[in-house]
Amino acid sequence: ADRFARDVAPDGPERLYVSRSALGFAKGSILGETRMEERLAEEGYEIFHPQAHSMETQVARYRAARQVVATDGSALHLLAMARPAGQRLAIVARRQSSAVELLIRHVSSFTGADPLLVDALRRSWFPDGRKANKRHALGELDLAAVGRQLEAAGLIGNGAAWTNLSEDEVQAALASTGQGWHLKRWQKRRDAAVAGDGEDGASDAA
Repeated sequence: ADRFARDVAPDGPERLYVSRSALGFAKGSILGETRMEERLAEEGYEIFHPQAHSMETQVARYRAARQVVATDGSALHLLAMARPAGQRLAIVARRQSSAVELLIRHVSSFTGADPLLVDALRRSWFPDGRKANKRHALGELDLAAVGRQLEAAGLIGNGAAWTNLSEDEVQAALASTGQGWHLKRWQKRRDAAVAGDGEDGASDAA
């Protein structure tokens, strides 16, 4: 950690959003991530796609940023290695996985600061015809809750502007991928219970 990229100086904006929206759905993503990007851009965050930049540029950006919001993913391992000083980091969980805790552990141990975990996952959608794998799930977030948590942490100023996708928007986003998606049975049961009808209605075995 002491030796990594010692010659790379901080260079970039004070606010950074580390995005997965350009990676495509096959690698796991967030439904409506572009809406998150719009809200964060309004707050002065640069929308940063790390895979489009050299490692040196990524390190420079991570070291320069004072406030970072990121979806959970492997890009955070390089952020940890860059060891930014005095940075406030929020990690938005896109899946239910122990990998999220491992990312937090890596960042904390290298930077000496505990990131904020934004846990607002509503549902996870899995591709039809494949074994359910959390890495490849599409996370549907409670975006209003994300906004409230980021505002409470002082990372944004207008959490009230964050609104959830409607059910029609969720289904349109799923359809735009060109393949079918399904929920696990426990998610369907929970949704039914929240709706108050108590019906499962699930036909798949996932």
